[in-house]
Amino acid sequence: MSIINSIRRFLFRLPGKQFGYYRAIPIFVVAGASLEYLMITWRPFGIKRRRLMSGNISIATYIKFSLMAITSMMFGSQIVHNQYKPLDDLEDYVEKEMEKLKAAKELKTK
Repeated sequence: MSIINSIRRFLFRLPGKQFGYYRAIPIFVVAGASLEYLMITWRPFGIKRRRLMSGNISIATYIKFSLMAITSMMFGSQIVHNQYKPLDDLEDYVEKEMEKLKAAKELKTK
């Protein structure tokens, strides 16, 4: 039980109280990236491995492809948002849903 309490105290000492437990996400992202890097580069006992990913693709080509895929995804979503402007009527939509919620609560109280 003391381990859970110490983890809880650590989390509550982190900045960004408005995010609650989610404020620890950057720590886990960095830890996961570090573990991935360690798994790719560490050679235990001097064992030599091939520097190829699955499909006989080099790690450099894999990283280039991943970065280009992420970049094209971001540009594509930006173009869609600029063209169709899906968030322009967000306030109207929220107001309609709030009215529906109020109406449902009134029906429950009757």
